[in-house]
Amino acid sequence: MTARTPGQSMDFEPVLGWYEGKAGLLTRIHVEVVADTVAQVTQYEAGVFSLVGNARQGLPPAAATRYTSDRKLKGQLSLVPIGTTFWVGFNLRSGPFAGVEEGRAGRHAFSEAIDRQALVEALAYTYDTDPFNKAVCANLIAQWKKNLGVDVRCVEMDRKTFFDQRNGACAYPMFRQSWAADYDHPQNWFDYLFVTGASSSGSCYSNPNLDKLVASADAGSPGAGTSGYKVAGFLLVNDSVFGALLYGVQQYLVHPYVKGAGGNALYDYSWTGVRILKH
Repeated sequence: MTARTPGQSMDFEPVLGWYEGKAGLLTRIHVEVVADTVAQVTQYEAGVFSLVGNARQGLPPAAATRYTSDRKLKGQLSLVPIGTTFWVGFNLRSGPFAGVEEGRAGRHAFSEAIDRQALVEALAYTYDTDPFNKAVCANLIAQWKKNLGVDVRCVEMDRKTFFDQRNGACAYPMFRQSWAADYDHPQNWFDYLFVTGASSSGSCYSNPNLDKLVASADAGSPGAGTSGYKVAGFLLVNDSVFGALLYGVQQYLVHPYVKGAGGNALYDYSWTGVRILKH
């Protein structure tokens, strides 16, 4: 890093004698920190930015729809499945879904009443955080009313309060939940979300059988615990702990003269493989 203005920009140059060998062909990278996603797209289209989407940034809904549907623009939009899952969480400690056994039927009914394909079609590729959550809730409300005859309302609150009350107090009978994998291993999901006392649970779910399976799988050598995690996953499904909704999709806007940009399920591609073609 050769320069940094906090909250505004960063500049990078290759390191001579890098331990992995050649640092790629780029001689300089300039990163702009722009919170306004609409402004990101505007500057991309003006040629100011060559790439939009790194660091898990999402497109604003209107731009996502436009780049998805316009044949001339579609070639600049790259969609990559990422290790993020969205689901409806249920409170197993109190409220109408409480109790692993007692609330199972209700949790199962609310989960089965969701048409996942209809949900995907209603959302298109809108991945901007607030509009995304709002759109998901609106669609779920309509489906639960139609399929179960139950009235549910959306309650929006600030992010800090939501997480503090959800994770620390299991305060909500039914709530938004998602998880983006930090690394490629099941332990990252089970230990933080589903074992007894999991720090990001929100449901207060507790099943000693699952705890034992996960602990044994965690202690195994790499790859050896796969079967244990699979059985633990079946327990989650059997207990109707959550109502699965969607898998994440990362969007990248990339100009045709940029090659090698994008990402995989966990990370953006390294800059060492990016090239700028003559244009």
